[in-house]
Amino acid sequence: MKVKWIHTADIHLGFHQYGISERADDFARAFKYVCDYAIDSRVDFMLIAGDLFHKRNIDGRTISQAYLALRSLKDANIPVICVEGNHERAFLNSGWSFLDFLSSAAELIHLLSPVHRGGSVLMEPWDHESKLGSFIDLGPVRVYGIKYYGTSTGKILEQITSKLQVDGNRFNIFMVHEGLEGQIPRAIGGITSYHLDLIRPHCKYLAMGHVHKRYEIDNWAFNPGSLETCSVEEADWERGFYEVTADINKGEVLEVKHISVPTRRPFYRIFLDVKYYDTPEDLEKAVIDKVRSRIPKYSENPSQPIIHVTLSGSLRFSEELLALKNLQEKIYEEVNPLTVQIKNNTLPSGYSPDVPLDSTGQIDRRSLELEVFESLIQDYPAFKDKRRTWVESIQKIKDRALLNAPPEEIITIIEEALREDSSRQDNIDNQEAMI
Repeated sequence: MKVKWIHTADIHLGFHQYGISERADDFARAFKYVCDYAIDSRVDFMLIAGDLFHKRNIDGRTISQAYLALRSLKDANIPVICVEGNHERAFLNSGWSFLDFLSSAAELIHLLSPVHRGGSVLMEPWDHESKLGSFIDLGPVRVYGIKYYGTSTGKILEQITSKLQVDGNRFNIFMVHEGLEGQIPRAIGGITSYHLDLIRPHCKYLAMGHVHKRYEIDNWAFNPGSLETCSVEEADWERGFYEVTADINKGEVLEVKHISVPTRRPFYRIFLDVKYYDTPEDLEKAVIDKVRSRIPKYSENPSQPIIHVTLSGSLRFSEELLALKNLQEKIYEEVNPLTVQIKNNTLPSGYSPDVPLDSTGQIDRRSLELEVFESLIQDYPAFKDKRRTWVESIQKIKDRALLNAPPEEIITIIEEALREDSSRQDNIDNQEAMI
């Protein structure tokens, strides 16, 4: 017996990006595409792994967009199973969110969440009368749902998995809205490989959300990414949703197909170092030339892209002559984008920064941290000649601590630094003995 489902996440309905209503419509259009795809593909159910909405307080238009899309799934007899994400959490003083409305009142989704009772975290079956529960059975498939808990997610998973008794006769799916460490540089994830190992014995498919780019772990844990581009830093990330087919009798996933949403609005990022241009006119021409080389003209590009221009480096003319508004208007005339965002990271003529900058002209925080660590170590004579070893070790400790690494891992880093320090000193002593 085969079962097919859609796994999506981070839809962010109601996101008026850049304050533009058309962008909110883009996010709604992307979700409608997924719903239409699910209906056309005749899937058995849909999973939404958090952040259906962009914020907890949404307007009537956004509710209407969500209602119509979800209603089309209900009319097609496709159940929608959902967990709460970090963007749509209920207000503390009410404990009620728009997801609760869609689940309890509109009956368009099944909102899963662990039950907190008597100091314990429990996973209880879905109650069709109260519209509450932590897991739901869809024929031979059982779906468990865990909402966003932030830094507490790890502890919640430990409590749940230590008591969980899964039905071995069912195909079990876990759905959780939380990031996984290591997927985005320097981002703090609530789930580590240790937590994945806790979940793995209890399910055949882990449906994740929260991180806006696609990633997969061991053909078992899947994160589809957001449907639309939520920030310019994410513009180049692969994103979309999954169509999954499983063989229930064999208890295995047969195919996981990742699908990009074709309605996604294009983003273009243009970087320019201003130090090569003697006049504002030369700089303006260089930006327009880059726009022309990368972005189709309006007649060839009806989708109206979003353009981000970042200017960096030291100006060779007075900063008062840098006419950004005029530059913005010329880009609009050239390719008719939805919006042009210009980030001015330039430095005044003759100014030399005292901090390291990256390729986009912004402060290179990692290089700056290394400089600070090195200056601190130089104040201690015992470490001055071995600062390279200790600077790198301190950086590692800081990175791992931010990811909630266990104390044993931090101790190992310190021990390795001590061994390298000792080995280096032994080499110095041997060289001195030979002189």
